[in-house]
Amino acid sequence: MELLEKSKLRIVEKSMTPVEALHEVGNFLHEVGSTYKSYTEEMIDSFYTLGPYFVIAPSIALAHSKPSSSVIQNDLVLVLCKQPVIFGSKNDPVSLLFGLCAKEAHGHMDVLMKVGEMLEDQDLVSELSECETIEQLYNCIHQKTT
Repeated sequence: MELLEKSKLRIVEKSMTPVEALHEVGNFLHEVGSTYKSYTEEMIDSFYTLGPYFVIAPSIALAHSKPSSSVIQNDLVLVLCKQPVIFGSKNDPVSLLFGLCAKEAHGHMDVLMKVGEMLEDQDLVSELSECETIEQLYNCIHQKTT
């Protein structure tokens, strides 16, 4: 299984607030058929309740909510924010906004491990942030992870 298919990649040029960015990634998970619309609101509620805990490293966020009935299937999407988003974290600003959804508590551990391995490569993180097209983004991810 591919870590991220082309259909799970998006580039957003506009400036976004934290909530707009979470709507973007949450709606993307819904559009690809992995969540119901309510999952987006669950992610936003988590942000309001817990803060920007999902900003996991400089320039990188892994937006998600707890496993719930709003999840249809475990999945991962990536939104490249060309105008980095300020979430209020020491790791701001965020350019790489991953969206993760899981049906059960441990259903996403293998994906998290692969993402973690990929993002340990600081050169790759920089390259990803500079991509201009979905094709470039896809090739950049897959030349390093295959």
